Amino acid sequence: MVNSLKRKFQGRDVPKMTVKELESEVDRLYTAKISADSEADAANMPRADLAAFMVEHYLEQRGTVTGAQERVVSILSCIRTLDRNGQLAPMPLKVLLFARFLQFCNFTEVLALPMLNVALQARRLAHAASGRKADHSMQKLAMLSPQKSGRVALPQGKYEDDAQITVQNAWDSAAKALPGGGSVISRRELFVGLMRFAHFPADDPKNVSPELNDFNFLLLIVHDRLRREAAPKMRHLIAKVENRGTASVDEFRDALRDAQILGIDDAIWRSKLCPPVALGQQGLLSDGLVLDYLGGGSLNRLPRAQVSETQLLWASAEAVQAEVRD
Repeated sequence: MVNSLKRKFQGRDVPKMTVKELESEVDRLYTAKISADSEADAANMPRADLAAFMVEHYLEQRGTVTGAQERVVSILSCIRTLDRNGQLAPMPLKVLLFARFLQFCNFTEVLALPMLNVALQARRLAHAASGRKADHSMQKLAMLSPQKSGRVALPQGKYEDDAQITVQNAWDSAAKALPGGGSVISRRELFVGLMRFAHFPADDPKNVSPELNDFNFLLLIVHDRLRREAAPKMRHLIAKVENRGTASVDEFRDALRDAQILGIDDAIWRSKLCPPVALGQQGLLSDGLVLDYLGGGSLNRLPRAQVSETQLLWASAEAVQAEVRD
């Protein structure tokens, strides 16, 4: 649909839209799409793809099909301008992701409707868990560049302000949104995606070792699973060590799987929980290190971490996409 609209309005003047205006409009469109999807589900109707929804959404506001289509074309023109100027200034992540959902991008980067559905469900769950009903009630965070490149090239440098979500809320909301609770592939991709986006504020006095960020990200998720009573084997492992028993690498790996933290690279945690002499395949975990990081009061010693709302949407969609690719 987007290409036919571009052809229809080719050569016509349409209202210009700034990047700031577009980013605000994207937030409003996501909120309206969630509402429209709920209505479609209640009526046993199929959900509309993003482009068709936008025309219908603006038709209610503008009263004419031409006026609605003109508004969509204004958005497309802004995206196209940002894309053409990409060498001068990177396209904001929020706009890049929206263009992928709108299928107004390279074919290999398209995110189909099922990916949008999962991403918006993760967004809805994250808002509900935060007790927030509106986008603008959420705190703002200046997003930083992700630590590692994703499957689709990400804009470098500083992103625009976006709503912030704790990594615990982001993981739980996105995991719940995955079809069927997620497979090993999708959960692994989700973990890696959120981990590379995770931002640990430099002014947090608990953030004393940035090189431990990946490990701290894992610990935050594990502690959250423990809090939700969703990690019984991890709870048993900790209790065993507290009672002066021993725990092995294999037991910890199995406890992660039991908590549905799947496909995690051992390199993230193994060297942090094992003494150097126990790094072999059959090595034991260090009792002291297990208690330091997972025992009573250990959560209070961990730094806080957040991802932006757009990063949550990106990681959620890419997690589903990874399973489709496989």
